Amino acid sequence: MAHPLRWVLLGLYICIPFFLELIRANIDVALRIITGNISPGIVKVNPDLATGFGRLLFANSVTLTPGTLTLEADVKTGDFYIHLLSVPPKEMVKQKTVDAAALFSFFKIPAWVRRIAE
Repeated sequence: MAHPLRWVLLGLYICIPFFLELIRANIDVALRIITGNISPGIVKVNPDLATGFGRLLFANSVTLTPGTLTLEADVKTGDFYIHLLSVPPKEMVKQKTVDAAALFSFFKIPAWVRRIAE
């Protein structure tokens, strides 16, 4: 993380993709609460991140986004267990690993985290 380009990328990540995902998630949670369209569940996600800082940045990005919460991170396998306010029906299959990019709508957050941390 000592390279200045990583700090610039981190600033861009926070200001653009993460901020837009944050706005989208707030609107989505508000609509789900109003309509009652909630089907909570826990999914397993493997974003394929090699560094500890990358895992930390991904877990914090998920937890800070409304409607999601990182419950556990398995250091050996790189899997994250994430609680979602509304799990899509196709993701309800037990023991299936969900694509990390599917958690976010606009941007591929795991790809951004990989660019910054690895």
